[in-house]
Amino acid sequence: MDLKVGLVLLVLGVPFALLTNLLSPDDSQGAAGPQGGEAKPSAVAPLSPASSASSGGGAHATTRAPEPPPVETAAPTTAAPRDRPPDPLPSDERSTEPAARPRLQYLSTLEPIGGLGNWKRTGSVDMGGRTYGNSIVFASSQSPSKRMTLTYNIPAGMRHFKVAAGLDDRSPDGNAVFFQIDCDGTPVDSGFVLRVGEERSIDLSVAGARRLTIEAEVTLRPFETTNAPLRTVWGDARFTVD
Repeated sequence: MDLKVGLVLLVLGVPFALLTNLLSPDDSQGAAGPQGGEAKPSAVAPLSPASSASSGGGAHATTRAPEPPPVETAAPTTAAPRDRPPDPLPSDERSTEPAARPRLQYLSTLEPIGGLGNWKRTGSVDMGGRTYGNSIVFASSQSPSKRMTLTYNIPAGMRHFKVAAGLDDRSPDGNAVFFQIDCDGTPVDSGFVLRVGEERSIDLSVAGARRLTIEAEVTLRPFETTNAPLRTVWGDARFTVD
């Protein structure tokens, strides 16, 4: 065997002793076998990694499994956001329109803030042949000098006070009642007196005023009518915008 083959075997990890035997002069000159025939070159089988680690003082080759190639991973794709309606605004950020103010308020639906010497009821009453369904009614006192009053706050935005004043149709003849209206404690006029069957319509401007007081006082009451019902009527008394 020549020197090149020996170097190849040495590189492959063949033990040094085996390499020396293969490169001995007897093998290199083709010595005859035991029967004197022509010697044939020995066939050397390739060595496995296990045989390369056998004893004999030769070099040990270290083999490693090849590293797998890096796997390329595709970057995650981000789906385009779908169109969706915007989140609702909190309740305190929503645009709200103020509730429309009423254009008319009856005194019968309001609570008076003051009153003196009266017995009051609200509701429907007949006066002058007509029915007023939202009225303020005073029951008269037996004493002609007793004045009956009720005071109301004027609702915001209201500019007029409208009413039909008089005595209800069941009141006895011969009685008379004095009527007067105050705004913020000041009488709007000198007042007026009405008898049974008489009626007066009033449209009073209250723009800028805060409080309104209606007053009534019996000025004439015959003795024979003392026990008869006498009702002073503020028919459909109401605050209005116009």
